[in-house]
Amino acid sequence: MESNFKLALREAMITECEALIPAEIPYHEFSAGFEKKMKRLLKHGKPALSFKKLGIFIATAAIVAVLAAVGTGAFESLFKQFSFEHHETHTVVKSTDTEGAPRVIEDLYMFDVPEGFECSYTEEPAEWMPFINHFYQNEAENKYLNFMQTVKNKYNVNVNTEDRVMEYIAINGHDGYIIDLWDNEYLISWDNGDYILEIIGNLGRDRMIRLAESVKVVENLIPETIEEIYTISYDLSDYEYNLWLENDISRCAEYRKGDKIINFEQWTKAEYDILLNTEGAEIEKTNIYECEAFYFCDNHNYHHYIWDGGYYIFSIGSNLDKETVYEIAKSLRKEEKYEETSE
Repeated sequence: MESNFKLALREAMITECEALIPAEIPYHEFSAGFEKKMKRLLKHGKPALSFKKLGIFIATAAIVAVLAAVGTGAFESLFKQFSFEHHETHTVVKSTDTEGAPRVIEDLYMFDVPEGFECSYTEEPAEWMPFINHFYQNEAENKYLNFMQTVKNKYNVNVNTEDRVMEYIAINGHDGYIIDLWDNEYLISWDNGDYILEIIGNLGRDRMIRLAESVKVVENLIPETIEEIYTISYDLSDYEYNLWLENDISRCAEYRKGDKIINFEQWTKAEYDILLNTEGAEIEKTNIYECEAFYFCDNHNYHHYIWDGGYYIFSIGSNLDKETVYEIAKSLRKEEKYEETSE
């Protein structure tokens, strides 16, 4: 029999769930691509439960499953990693624990691919991509596996939970959720501390969990040398340009017009080790787009922005006004095609 504590917790959560679910929910229209993908993966389920019943059913089932398996602590920690917004046909899931997490794919993860599976689609890692997706098939057995790795601040997905239950699961000690999609098809998603990892396939619950537990880092994507060149796109056509340092680990340039100076630097992350003149300066945390940055004004009245652009460290320093220097920093663009040429 359940303890009074478990019964009380269940009643409290059901009551709270009922209070939070609005009577009317606007109709959600999926894109054609989403509908096509979900039909392929999930086929057609049973008629939908009412939204209110579905919400209560999901909450109650999750509570019971978690209490039976790991107690209330893990269930509460799940909601520190994710936020859930339940709708009649789907649940919107977002990552909420993004502080300090990578803003680009720095480490590439992969699961132990079972024998007989071949990769039919994969995305090449790129600095601007917030996710990497790999699709594997075993045509002889009509089996598939899809693995996705997403940066946490971009994880915002619609999960098909119509007539389906989300359950808590721990993958190698990390909080996540699992959904029984249809006929041995399962979706497992978890926060490993740096990224949101997700695996979907039709190999049955136990085998899918083992595959999730096999996921590990297979490659570090951070360049050890300057492989891509970044330049300022802000209009500085009336400035004299001088690339005064270029080697495997850094590029440093100066733009000058009279007494107006702009210094720009690009460094590999491993080799960035610089002494900065911050005497008397107040350092401010800021962002260059979504990249973490800091700003300070030195005792020569130069405004400095330094930020982690994902694969490289960038800095802009200038005696122009603060707002203009910030706009110049935001104008940084990667050259479309960078090829080293021999003399």
